[in-house]
Amino acid sequence: MAKHEEHEEHVNHEAWVIPYADLLTLLVALFVILFAISDSANAKFKENAEAISAGTGFGPTTVAVVQQSAGTGTSDVVISAGIPPIAPSGTGTQKELEAAYAAQQDLIGQAQQEQQDFTESQGQIQVAADGQGLGDLVTFRREDRGLVVTVVTDQVLFAAGSAELAAEGNGILGVIAAPLQGIPNHITVEGHTDSRPISTPRYPSNWELSTARATTVLRYLTSALNVPSSRISAAGYADTRGIADNATVEGRAQNRRVEIVINSVANDIAAATINEAAARDSAADAAAVQAISDAITEP
Repeated sequence: MAKHEEHEEHVNHEAWVIPYADLLTLLVALFVILFAISDSANAKFKENAEAISAGTGFGPTTVAVVQQSAGTGTSDVVISAGIPPIAPSGTGTQKELEAAYAAQQDLIGQAQQEQQDFTESQGQIQVAADGQGLGDLVTFRREDRGLVVTVVTDQVLFAAGSAELAAEGNGILGVIAAPLQGIPNHITVEGHTDSRPISTPRYPSNWELSTARATTVLRYLTSALNVPSSRISAAGYADTRGIADNATVEGRAQNRRVEIVINSVANDIAAATINEAAARDSAADAAAVQAISDAITEP
């Protein structure tokens, strides 16, 4: 009786391709979702920024960009010029979004009121200085950090190489101090020099000289003019923050100055708010990434 030859069972050596393709599909889905999360967050930031710009008229409004690291739960918040918008959580309820919008409108109102306060303070200082014949000794500029009042030091506040307050300096600081007493903002006194080096037993470099001048002004404002010491500080920057060319006599004279900065409260509140919102969104995004990761690893 003839025997039939038994053939070896055929083995599919390409069966691994199917689960591998499924894994690739899940990974592609993961990256698409992560990209959508990031793009959606930036779109919300830009939308809020445009709304604030239209409401305040402050020029370029801040666009706060959250650079999120997938799976780490960390965010880098980059804040540019203007007032930072509030970014509502991507997973927030309608009530949370309404609360975020209300807070944003309140922030706009605070910023507008603060700008009015700055304008009034500037006007008061200028009128008082003009009345005493000192109007040309003080200048103003607006920055993101607040209102900057600049007083040149040469023969006004200090003699060359000195941090002893001159008699004329008492008068100009007196007209500046009056508006400072009636506002809640923190005040920073900054000392600046030109780039020419100094080396004396008392002031080994421009760092010591600029800092000594700033603290001299601070002491006079607090002790003689009753500016609250709890909301004022001093700093010296030597020649690192020049506003004119040190190659010319005129430029060096402009760089030798003391600046009294009325810091923006609204910007401080806004920065804290945007950091809180970014942390909230980051936590929500991290949870979404973890959920996707768990789904991928499930059998």
